[in-house]
Amino acid sequence: MVAFSITSLEEEVWKTCEPRASPPEERLRVIGKFAKLGIPTGVVMMPILPFISDSTESIEKLVSRAKMEGASFILAGGLTLRDRQKKYYHQKLQEKTSRTNPKISLDMQ
Repeated sequence: MVAFSITSLEEEVWKTCEPRASPPEERLRVIGKFAKLGIPTGVVMMPILPFISDSTESIEKLVSRAKMEGASFILAGGLTLRDRQKKYYHQKLQEKTSRTNPKISLDMQ
């Protein structure tokens, strides 16, 4: 079995969250190559990031692309944050998205 971690197909998201990883489309092509050899393949879609990669459209797009390449499973999971991690994440989320996404104006305290 072969699985690749892919958090999002959206360039801004993966370049920010996985700056040193191969582009998702490249990972999907490799999944396709293994699938054609009869090797079970899948995508580890973790973490699904609240307000960043959790839209129905984003998730469906990734699942659809994985299926097109022959992936036989998706292992999805959310983001678990504790204490200072949560505060830091929310602070960075506000900094990155408050100007571009007006619906994100949450009390993060």
